[in-house]
Amino acid sequence: LVAARGRSSRAAGAAGGALLAVGALSARWNVFKAGFASVRDPKYVVAPQRAAVNEGRRQGAARKRSAIAAPDVALGSPANSLPGSPAVSRG
Repeated sequence: LVAARGRSSRAAGAAGGALLAVGALSARWNVFKAGFASVRDPKYVVAPQRAAVNEGRRQGAARKRSAIAAPDVALGSPANSLPGSPAVSRG
């Protein structure tokens, strides 16, 4: 509605732009404040992330066992032993 009026009216265009800016600022502020809530009680953030890593649904350092059975030292880095890595694909 504001966009249609904004084409013909400078005031409507400015009002629409101001509304968009306020909406974006509000979204950023809410994300900022949510960070404080997660710091206050991190179990709601950390526990689901660790569970996903341990179940293998996500990569991360909390995994109990390595995703690589036996790294190939000739490739230089254990990360190069992962399936789909450029070193293995050339191989």
